[in-house]
Amino acid sequence: MTNRSFYSALILGLCCVPQMTYAICASPAPKLPHFTENEVYKGMPFASGEFIKLDVSYLGIHAGFLEFKVLPATFKNQWLMGFNSLVRTGDWYNKIFKALDEGTGYAAPSSFQPFEFRLTQDNNPLIGRRYIEDKLLKYNFEDCSVSEEYRDDKGQVTKSVHASLDPDAIDIISAIYKLRTVDFVKNTEARIKVYTSEKNWWLTATREEFVRLTTPIGKFEAVRLKLETFIGKELQQKGNAKIWLAFNHPNRPLLKIEAQIKIGSFIASLAEYKAGK
Repeated sequence: MTNRSFYSALILGLCCVPQMTYAICASPAPKLPHFTENEVYKGMPFASGEFIKLDVSYLGIHAGFLEFKVLPATFKNQWLMGFNSLVRTGDWYNKIFKALDEGTGYAAPSSFQPFEFRLTQDNNPLIGRRYIEDKLLKYNFEDCSVSEEYRDDKGQVTKSVHASLDPDAIDIISAIYKLRTVDFVKNTEARIKVYTSEKNWWLTATREEFVRLTTPIGKFEAVRLKLETFIGKELQQKGNAKIWLAFNHPNRPLLKIEAQIKIGSFIASLAEYKAGK
């Protein structure tokens, strides 16, 4: 696993995105209604304060942890949802590969339309160079664009990018939470447009079967979904990726991720869950 793919691999089991562009959006997204602070998470299966922790095994070895948090409603010209994810390697695995990657995104209530996304990465392999980067994305739906600013460990801007944005695209963390709003008992498939690293692409989740899944914190009635990622007419994904969601739990938490990546495979299983308020 390359250092730059560590975060994206653990979030959705995706391989690196090919160097090709997607169609430029033809028209700006419609203006969204404004919500009050108390309305931000209304009707969602998650709420402020929710915490999910998954144990991650890579090539059969416990490698670290993947954590998700739902942030309090945040005001940035309007009230927004906030999501945070953290990837960190465990004490033993740090001797081979040490990583601390964190992503934080803010999105409009109900529509998940992204407002801002920040990703910080600090990956230090046993052999090779340490990789540190701080990337900030700001979305502008009036002109269908995204500004990306990259900084090094000293806070110096190393790269600035202005890319096209499809009007229905959302950030990668919001996509995970949006999947939890889909009723997969009634629906067999969900397609979500995602924007990452100057590209707009499709994430498709297809229902495979309903199972009873045993986790360290209990048993859940779960739906297993097959994930596929597409960019243009090309199939981006190189290996299998599946996730399990609780379908009869009122909060529909993420229970498990299993994926094949460029080198080997990983499994992330639920180890701790705290519902939001």
